[in-house]
Amino acid sequence: EISSGFEWQAERTLKSIDAFNVASIALKEAKQNLNRKKIKNMRVPIILTPRGAMQLILRPIASAVNGEAFQYRRSFLVDKIDEVIGTEYLTIEDNGLVDGAFGSAKFDDEGVPCQNKKIFEKGKFLKTGLLHNSYTAGKDGVESTGNNNTILSSMGSNGTLEYEVNNTLNYSNIWISNKLNVSFSQLGANQIIIAELWQIGSNEIEKFFDILWL
Repeated sequence: EISSGFEWQAERTLKSIDAFNVASIALKEAKQNLNRKKIKNMRVPIILTPRGAMQLILRPIASAVNGEAFQYRRSFLVDKIDEVIGTEYLTIEDNGLVDGAFGSAKFDDEGVPCQNKKIFEKGKFLKTGLLHNSYTAGKDGVESTGNNNTILSSMGSNGTLEYEVNNTLNYSNIWISNKLNVSFSQLGANQIIIAELWQIGSNEIEKFFDILWL
């Protein structure tokens, strides 16, 4: 019988990673998955592990409170502002100020200060529960919540070492997205990603691209 287990750890510093603990948990899960049995259909209470809660509750909510997704009505929370949609035990905050926590920061990629923002309180989706960058905030006539994330990456090259060094020094192979917090649209098995990109070279914009990946 073949089984598998999975575990991961994300930290701000490499020294905080405990690879042995990650491997141990993955191994334990793999062992627990051996000799599994089918059960009959039933309606029963369940206890969610932290990972289960993240997959079943937090990730869908994180996508739903994205300001752009909400404005384009791609959120299951549209028309549910200030309504109770869950148990009174459901309170969710987007706290970007936890000292040393993964994902925390003084400010976002636009320089807007991050904050501790309450999204749900006792099951109610709050009026101020949406997460905005400057663009989506401007469309709604509100202030940015400090939730901007830009795309900054090297596109790679097959050039020589001399070519790479020269062109890295003048930033000619760096791409910067100007459409921030893009919400990905997924249709069936096909994921559609739309982005607007600038190519930067010699400290000035050389080319502008509007691209579509399928």
